[in-house]
Amino acid sequence: MTEQEAQQELAFIKKVMSDSRRVLVYDGKEFITWGVLTVVGMLIMYFAKVFDVQVSTFWLWGILIGGGWLYSLAIGLSRHKSPNTKTFGGTILGSVWLACGIAMTLIGFVVPLSGAIKLWAIIPLISMVSGVGYFITGVIHGSTWIRNSSLGWWLGAVIMLYWPGSYMFLFFAGMMVAFQIIPGVFFYRKWKQEIQSVSQ
Repeated sequence: MTEQEAQQELAFIKKVMSDSRRVLVYDGKEFITWGVLTVVGMLIMYFAKVFDVQVSTFWLWGILIGGGWLYSLAIGLSRHKSPNTKTFGGTILGSVWLACGIAMTLIGFVVPLSGAIKLWAIIPLISMVSGVGYFITGVIHGSTWIRNSSLGWWLGAVIMLYWPGSYMFLFFAGMMVAFQIIPGVFFYRKWKQEIQSVSQ
């Protein structure tokens, strides 16, 4: 590779990073929505276990996850129609989270039917996949704390794998608040500030 080619590639990478950060003055609504849906599901599962109430996990998560997918699809279509949000970096991030979402959905609905894993292992496996998504998001976004939040997802997964129990529902709900809803609120406030500064 010549020096000129290296400079061109470096310039391309910088452009990807810069346009990603511009687009990812992100409103955080998907983070918040998915976080709230998951927390609701985890709390229902926990209290159903504590009070020995029969809950159809298939229908519970089918409704919650289905609602989340419909919301993300609607958001994705609206962004696709907007020419100001079409960047290479934004496409990469969208693809990363689409892939992570599909993987988590398969882990939650398809893998258990195969009998390959125990039901309680679903939560830590999903936590591992979430860590991948947040690590890549942090790197592309240029946000160290978002990138480092992946360590929380992975550490939480290890804890749940080695010490399974009904506490996992509350534990994972807490992780969602700390590592997803709070970042979502941060993004939303930052987005509001950007909107206000543009309109002034």
